[in-house]
Amino acid sequence: SAVVDAARGRAYVYHADSAERRPVISVIDLADGQVLRVIRLNAATAGGLGRLLLPASGQLLLVDAERRELWSVDPDQGVLAPLLSDAQDATLSPDGRTLYITGPWGLAAYGLADLTARRAPMWEAAGQFDRLAANKTQVVALNHGDGPQRDLVALDAATGDETARATLPDYPNTLVAGPDGTWAVTTTGEKPLLHVLDAALEPTHEVTIPYTDGLSYDAPRNRYLLAGFRSTAGGGESVILGFAAHDLAPDGERVWPGISTPNQFLSWGEDRLLGYTRYGSARLDVLDADLKPTGRMITGVRAMDMVLDDAAGRLYVADDHDRVHVIGLPDGQALGVWDGGAPLALDAANKRLYVNLTDGVAALDDKGTVVA
Repeated sequence: SAVVDAARGRAYVYHADSAERRPVISVIDLADGQVLRVIRLNAATAGGLGRLLLPASGQLLLVDAERRELWSVDPDQGVLAPLLSDAQDATLSPDGRTLYITGPWGLAAYGLADLTARRAPMWEAAGQFDRLAANKTQVVALNHGDGPQRDLVALDAATGDETARATLPDYPNTLVAGPDGTWAVTTTGEKPLLHVLDAALEPTHEVTIPYTDGLSYDAPRNRYLLAGFRSTAGGGESVILGFAAHDLAPDGERVWPGISTPNQFLSWGEDRLLGYTRYGSARLDVLDADLKPTGRMITGVRAMDMVLDDAAGRLYVADDHDRVHVIGLPDGQALGVWDGGAPLALDAANKRLYVNLTDGVAALDDKGTVVA
């Protein structure tokens, strides 16, 4: 997951599997797109199912669903401190002052100061809850009861009293708060759907979507964003889709090259978005309001393939961001970075390096120019 700290001009990015084969939190300076710090997590502190939250206080939180722990994170010192055990999921109130937490005991609301001081929650509700979201007046969650486990329940944000309940036609996959007390939920089934529900959890609109495991509300443009894979006459394509929040009319579309499509979207000012990819390459993609990629911030790198040109004294290394690093030998000097990805193949006699590009295999000469 990822969060934007607008006050400090930072983004905090959690990746479950880094190049070091362990979870990390990257602290990014948004002004220049550089990684300021990498907080390395281990088996004693956090597992592979982490979610970051940023309350109004600016204190970064990490929910580790795998180990059922809530942690306070100091991004400047790279230090984690435990706050609460048996925490499975959490979300913040819109003002960032109340934390709603699910666990095996049910759902509870904590003031951030009360949580830090180890005081009792503001309220608790017994049950088995999942897929949590909150707005100013309500908290909505999937209720795992004895039935088909397709019930959404709404609770009063101030008291925890149940205010509405609804059974969805298919299993809910993602849930987010929308504008004016509404909610959006995606369901899986024979036909994946995006639904809009009112405060009483009554459906008002629905639209067919590709299968997705992410849904974001883009507040500056009052729309929902999701990414998925859809079938085409040529086989299929990865795509980002936008839907107007009030009626789910189409509101933006971008075919994405490759398979590492962002599936969480964060507002960055009024005219930009950050796209986070939950699986795959560790980076944030920068998008404009039309969902066009305009840049990227790389938060971690893996070596995917390498070939040695002994005669030329070069080592070519392909990373997981579709780049080839050219390294001079024996001094190890960086000679350049070329476009291209793994797998690599070298024709030393003809001075050709074969790389994988989005539209197929290409041959590069010794200056990195595509010649075939």
